[in-house]
Amino acid sequence: MPAMAADNAKVITSSSEKVKVRITGQINRAVIYYDDDFNDGVKHVDNDFSSTRFRWHADAKVNNDIKIGGIMEIQAENNSGFDTNLQDVEGAGDSNTSLSDRKIEFWVHHNQLGRIYVGKGDPGSNNSSLSTAHAGGVANLTGFSILGVGGLTFKTDGGTCGGGSGTTCVALKQAITDFDGLTRQNRIRYDTPVFAGFQARASHTDGGAWDASLWYNGKVFDTKIKGAVAYAESSNQATAGINGDQINGSLSMQHSSGIGVSFAAGYRNLDTRGSGADQHDPVMVYFGANFDRKYTELGVTSLSGAYQQTDSLNASGDSANAWTLAVVQHIDAAAFEAYAQYVNAELNRDGVTFGDVDAVMIGGRIKF
Repeated sequence: MPAMAADNAKVITSSSEKVKVRITGQINRAVIYYDDDFNDGVKHVDNDFSSTRFRWHADAKVNNDIKIGGIMEIQAENNSGFDTNLQDVEGAGDSNTSLSDRKIEFWVHHNQLGRIYVGKGDPGSNNSSLSTAHAGGVANLTGFSILGVGGLTFKTDGGTCGGGSGTTCVALKQAITDFDGLTRQNRIRYDTPVFAGFQARASHTDGGAWDASLWYNGKVFDTKIKGAVAYAESSNQATAGINGDQINGSLSMQHSSGIGVSFAAGYRNLDTRGSGADQHDPVMVYFGANFDRKYTELGVTSLSGAYQQTDSLNASGDSANAWTLAVVQHIDAAAFEAYAQYVNAELNRDGVTFGDVDAVMIGGRIKF
């Protein structure tokens, strides 16, 4: 066989010729320099803005109106910047490999009636805080600006976290979050057809949680708009990510001139928090701005900045905030994005003084 023919040969097949099978995925790795006012260092991580993963897609056409398909998506993270304690000793990250299922589901789609998903995957409210219309989401996602460095820690002194050292430690992800609906889990979900850019979604999970959401994806004059608003109710913190009920939403607008703005907010009514005057439910607000332009033939360059504040998340009365700046360069010929992000985060608590956290993350993502 000629070399070119071999290169273009189909190498993925299905046991049924009527089912189309594809493999897609990405690798996303980064280097982080951090300073928490007491210690500094360099860590090599998987960027959890969009983790390393691979997936199998299968779909088939039943008739002109109905399609049936499924997806199995596996996350392959080593030393996640969000889940790993970035102050671990040298070499500890090699043992922090996570191979986990993100999605195992099938779906049935009807052109006039919508789509039903069955299995593990996104409930109807997941990602509703993360609407991002600009091209820099791999380093500055709407609603969760510290996602790539969430394992960093606010500390009261230079001691070691845990082990009776007397040092109070709070991870960034424990103080700042996106209030992003129900997390991926076993559920049944229904999506309506899209009407004038709008779509409604609802789901019920294996643990008894449920949610409903309204989404928009469209263009008004010269502005691309993405947005969502969601409500979720759960009494199972472990499987749903919340314990109580929550309302949240996001809006991102990108003008053809390159200028864009984004907003997100959320409120969580916790079942586990008391009703006294000093007990407050968590709230979050996020503001971002960006400028996207194609300066060279490589691809779009995205410059963005954001401010996010979360109150009363780790403890009632807390106030945590983060400022972020990011640049993302798309290299279209290689389906690659090179990026850099700077984060400054602080946590304020009555009677306790935490050091600020500064971090620089530099990395790249290749899709296939």
